Amino acid sequence: MDLENIADTNPTASLINLSDYNYIETLPVAICICDTEGVIKKINRKTVELFGNSISTSIGTSISEYFKPYSPNNNVTENSLLQLASDNADKIIELTFQNKNFSIILKAALATLKDGQNRITGTIICFEDITDAIQGQQALQESEHKYQELITSLEKEIENSTAELVSKNEALKRSEERYHKMVDEVEDYAILLLDKDGFIQNWNKGAEKIKGYSEAEIIGKNFRIFYRPEDQAVNLPERLIETARKNGKAIHEGWRVRKNGTNFWGSIVITALHDEKGDIIGFSKVTRDLTEKKLAEDKLKRYAEELKFQNSELQQFAYVASHDLQEPLRKIKTFSDLLISKYENELDEEGRSMLERMQVASDRMKVLITDLLNYSRISRMLDKTLLDTNKEVEDVLTDLDTSIKDKKAVINIKQLYPIYGNSTQIRQLFQNLISNALKFSKPGVAPHIDISARIVHGYEADFALPEEKLQTKFQYIEISDNGIGFEQQYAEKIFQ
Repeated sequence: MDLENIADTNPTASLINLSDYNYIETLPVAICICDTEGVIKKINRKTVELFGNSISTSIGTSISEYFKPYSPNNNVTENSLLQLASDNADKIIELTFQNKNFSIILKAALATLKDGQNRITGTIICFEDITDAIQGQQALQESEHKYQELITSLEKEIENSTAELVSKNEALKRSEERYHKMVDEVEDYAILLLDKDGFIQNWNKGAEKIKGYSEAEIIGKNFRIFYRPEDQAVNLPERLIETARKNGKAIHEGWRVRKNGTNFWGSIVITALHDEKGDIIGFSKVTRDLTEKKLAEDKLKRYAEELKFQNSELQQFAYVASHDLQEPLRKIKTFSDLLISKYENELDEEGRSMLERMQVASDRMKVLITDLLNYSRISRMLDKTLLDTNKEVEDVLTDLDTSIKDKKAVINIKQLYPIYGNSTQIRQLFQNLISNALKFSKPGVAPHIDISARIVHGYEADFALPEEKLQTKFQYIEISDNGIGFEQQYAEKIFQ
């Protein structure tokens, strides 16, 4: 029986006739054609690729049985598809199937087939795999959701960071305001900000109080205006700036000039200011008015000079007195000896006792006069000369040679520098220190004595006088040993 005869005698001839066209194999979508009872009459290879059944086993199978194994929720039934087709309207729906490999999402387009008399003869179903598109859309939605969450999180972080930054800026601003207020309100110290060349950029109330200028009068002026003409003539301000530039800091004390022309004794510290690259951008200068202290020190110095003069006079008197007293004392001793020798047999016990007591007293008096004379001679020997310190120490070691050998002492001496002083006193100083190190060594341990020296600048030495701070250099001699030592609390008493 050919297809045309079937079409003449069968109400579904029109469907069968349509399903036989080979062009459905050329379509890029899966196509399934069924009759009004839901029996599959034609299926193309795209459908087979989606669901896995062969064409021969698919023809004649009801769509409910065909799709049932692939519907996870049994949501594809004969009625579900046929009912849609019987509505006499084209439909497009999305269905989920589970094929042999994975779940797929299909877009199903349903259309009714009719014969020439407008009677429904079947249904054609076209399936399009939209799994990738749906998953991509879902992924896109998830990405958009995550992106939105990220944006929200970043906005929150930015908001928090902004709030924190604002808070820190406000705190910094308050701190700067407190700092400037603190500096500005300080009245005991003059605090100035100088540029690289020493021109005044800023200062506080203390500077106005100490120096007498108002801020408007002094800003933009060079700080050398505070120095006396004789200090300006020797470029003292410039030398201080240069010292701070090289060493990071300059310390100095000296007379300064106020606006009204009066002088005050100022103690100053100039500190170099650097940028992040280490380049000098200016200087800070702190000045303290120590005029009262200076006047008190000068008064004390004058008193010390007067006392020194009086001591000199007293020493001279002691020398003269001790020298002149020796002659009458010798006479007393001589006459007492004559009395004892000449009248020894005539003296009674009381007389003899009195003469002996007189001789004992004269002997004590002689000792006192000798000590007084020695002291006055020592005091008069304080002439100072430039000494070879190494030679002075070598002479001391020669005097102590026996003790050094007995103790098996090791003495290391590094290069010492010349010293300006009195040879006798310098030798006595080294002899006392070295002999003590030999004497107070640990039992069974050979003394090990190190003597070294280094040059110290005045601004590094806490013992330097104010006028010695800037240019004076000192020799710092250090003597150390491995002896028994002593408690630090006794140091002041020991070195008296």
